[in-house]
This record gives sequence, C-alpha cells and structure tokens, in this order.
Amino acid sequence: MVDQPSEIIYLEPDDEITAVVRRLRESTAPRVVLVSSGRTKATSSAVALRLLAQIARDEGRAIALVAEPSARALAGEAGIDAFSSVAEAEADGAAPAPTPAPRRASIRVVRQADAPAVAPPLAAPAPPPAVGGPGDETRAVPVVGTEPASTRPAGSGWLRRLRGRPSLRRGVLVALLAVLLVGAAALAAILPAATITITPATAAVGPRTYTVEPEVEGPETATLTATESGTPSGDRVEEIAASGTVTFYNWNTVDVSVPAGTIVSAGGDITFSTQEGLTVPHGDFSGSQLVSGEGSVAVKAEKPGPSGNVAASSIDTVESRVVAAFLRGFPSLSLRLVTNDAAMSGGDEVHHTVVQQEDVVAVVAAVQGDIQTEIAARLAQDPDRIYPPADPGEIVVDVPGDLVGTEDLDRFELSASYQFSRVYVTRAAAESAAQRALQADSGAVPSGQTLLPDSVSVTLGDAQQSGDTISVAATVSARSAAQVDLDAARQAVMGMTREEAQSALRGLGSVQVDLWPGWVDRIPRLDWRVRVELSGG
Repeated sequence: MVDQPSEIIYLEPDDEITAVVRRLRESTAPRVVLVSSGRTKATSSAVALRLLAQIARDEGRAIALVAEPSARALAGEAGIDAFSSVAEAEADGAAPAPTPAPRRASIRVVRQADAPAVAPPLAAPAPPPAVGGPGDETRAVPVVGTEPASTRPAGSGWLRRLRGRPSLRRGVLVALLAVLLVGAAALAAILPAATITITPATAAVGPRTYTVEPEVEGPETATLTATESGTPSGDRVEEIAASGTVTFYNWNTVDVSVPAGTIVSAGGDITFSTQEGLTVPHGDFSGSQLVSGEGSVAVKAEKPGPSGNVAASSIDTVESRVVAAFLRGFPSLSLRLVTNDAAMSGGDEVHHTVVQQEDVVAVVAAVQGDIQTEIAARLAQDPDRIYPPADPGEIVVDVPGDLVGTEDLDRFELSASYQFSRVYVTRAAAESAAQRALQADSGAVPSGQTLLPDSVSVTLGDAQQSGDTISVAATVSARSAAQVDLDAARQAVMGMTREEAQSALRGLGSVQVDLWPGWVDRIPRLDWRVRVELSGG
C-alpha cells in the first residue's frame, strides 16, 4: 500500500465541486482518493479541480483521482495525481497514470460579418483559412486588432494600471474566470447530450462447495442445573393382629393352670392365643350349686388383620382339649369355659410406600434430559454462532445410596449440576471466508466476466471440530457480469443513432440510449457530452 493511509470517496454523477470539498473536509485521512465511475460535474471542470487541489494543499492533505482519461487530463493540469484504477492508486509506490493529451474542440476564427470597414491602428495578420464544412461544431467570434508590442510604450494604458494595482489585477482575473465559467455553462446548456445506460449481461457462478476454517471463538462456559421429583411405586402391607382380654371359667374343684399360648376361638373360626400363663382358681359349692372360679388373661389374634376384631362374648371355645377338660371338671358339664367381655380391637392392615429401583432410574433420566435440553438451548440462543457437534460426556445425578427401599415417602427429589464449555465460530466469519474462497477460485468466474459482490449467496452446512480447528462446509452461488470499458463504449458509439448504438453495444448487455434535447437523432461527437454509465439492474 502507499505510505499514507488513504480513504476512498466515490463520486456521484451529479456531485458539484462544493459537495466534493465538503466530503474532503469531513475526512480525517491524510490522503484521499476520489473515484469517478464516469463523468461527474466536479471532475469535468479544470477550474473546479484547481480549486480542489488548492484546498487540499491549504489543509496539508494529499489527493488523488481515479477517473476516465479526459478527467485525468484535467486533473493533471490542476496538479492532482490521477490513476486509471483504485488498485493503482492504492499500490505501493503508486505513480500517476500518464496524463492523456486533453481533447480540444477546434475553433474557427472569422471576422464579424457586419464589422465596420475601419482599419485598425495597425493591420492585424490575416486569419488562417477556414477548415471544415457546415457540420463543424464551431462558433464565429470577433477578432480585435492588436498592435505589435514594440510599438506600444512599456507600461502604458490599462496594462500600466494593472501592474501598479495588484488588487485590480486579481479582480480582472476573477472577472475573466467568471466569464469563462458562464460561457462554459451556457455552452453545456445548449449543446446536444446523450446518456447511455448499460445493464451488463450476467451469468450464473456456481454453486461451488468449499470447506472453510473461520477463526475459533470462545469457549462459552456456564453451570447448568436441574432437579426432578419422583413418586415411590412400591407398596408394603403391614397387618396388625387384634387383641383383648378373655376370662376363663374353672368348674373343677381344683385350681387349673392355663399356660401361655393356649388357643381359644370364636366359634372355632378365629383363633387367639393367651399372651401369658395364668392359674384359674377352683370352683366352690354354694349350697347345692357349684360356682366356677374365674381368671382373665390377655389374648392376641393368631391371624393379623381386621378379621380379629370380634364382638364381645364372641370367644366361646377353648381349643386346647387338656385345658378344656381340666376347666370342665365333669365330663358331662356343658357350661361355658371362656368368654370375652369386651370386643377384640386393633386388628388392621397398614400400607407403606416403598422407593423402587425403577423409580430412581426414571427420575435420573428426567434430570439428564433437562440438562440436555439446557445444553441445546445454549447452543441455539445465538443464531450467529455455529457449534460443532460434541459429546456432552456423563451427566452425573446425585442419588443417595439408601434411597432404594426407603418407605413412607410421598415424593423424592434428585438433582444434577453440569459444567458447559463449548467453542464455536460465527456465521458471519464463515460466510466471509466462503466469499473469499469464491474470489480466490480462479475457475469460478468465466473469462471476461467480473463477479458481482452483491449477488453472492452462501449456504452453510455442518461444522466439524478437529483439535483446535473448526471447519464448516459452505455452498456459494453468485452471478458475474461482462466487464465494460466505459471509455471504449463511448468512443464506439459517438455519432451513431440510438438504434445503431444499441446494436453496437448489444454484446455488453441491455443498452438504453437517452438523447437530449428530444429532436436530436444521433449521439454527439463531443465525448464530454456523452455520458456512459452502468446500471446494477
């Protein structure tokens, strides 16, 4: 690149010199490159370019112009470095392109037809013979006779006054310059003009597939947590035996021992056992009637559950034959040997919840699923990031060792904590790398065509990580346009009709020719009155 950093300013066709000066002063770069794609108002005037060069010098700025040959010629006259391309203007040791010889329209000088036939003080040299015919684009101007410098006294008349008054001399020069500018503007206002707009023919480029390696970003890190609860599915039933008190009747004349574990029943169906041993006192005669001895003891149902909750007086049988025989005393005695004065109670079935192994497995899976969802949300929260696929590793869920088999829990909870850390590339960096790959692909754009930057379309595929590098598959499509030499196109069609120009330039694409004023039927032969421009349509 050149020694000084440069700023490139692109000029519009309608930019006046005042607009260019304003943009120059808004720039902070020490060197400014003005780029004109065709003829602009600001670069069509040598006076304007001189003014621009003076302002640049006053501000200590370097200025260069990239333009067509005629504008470069005017820039050279104004002392501005001129180049044919931005690359030349930006190149190391950039030297201005050779300044083309400025084109000058021929001027036929003739004497005014109705000038008075009065001889000047000194005869002027005869004018050169007229050249050309009626079609020449010339104007007749009167020629004022002059006298040889040797016959005029030095410093006489108006010249002497000018030399003696510098301010008057500057005023005269400014007035002459104003007259020239007004004359040029008037000439531009009446001479025919043409604008030729070329929409270059385009061709498809691609699709081309590349594998690009954008700069790796990150890693992004975060601590992800999740908690899930479960319900025990196991059920353990605990049965509780009914209990109460029974009273034994002893009709024997001797005391009877009833050992612990003696079985009694309610009608022979529901059995109970005595919880401790007792001695039932013997019976006594009261007159001629025998009165039994009594002894009470706690009993418990042999079969747990609510079935042992029998009503009062339901227990009526001593199932132990030996004990029953002793209590009866007399074999023929048929009186009751045992009873329960109160109902048996406490017999029940109690259900206990139990945590099963499958309950724990289900909650662990739910917690791990939550972590996976959080990872996916992290990867998707910024659409400009591309993460390569990666194994998240083991997601450890904290499970207490004694959880399986625990009873009487309505619910239980399990939690996990996961450290997220992933590198990535940005979508913008991948697309930019894909565009550079297309531009570097010498076989992508047909010969004689130039790539249209705004037409480039990139579709990104999957990313893969290998070590510290992330590669992305990219498919790139674009369009290219025919390269158009605006100067050559202008020279080729000057003097042609609209139809002839469109036919001559058809190979470049779609051509539109606008002539001014409306009665003009041909493109002017003055190249500065012919504007050729490109359309992006």
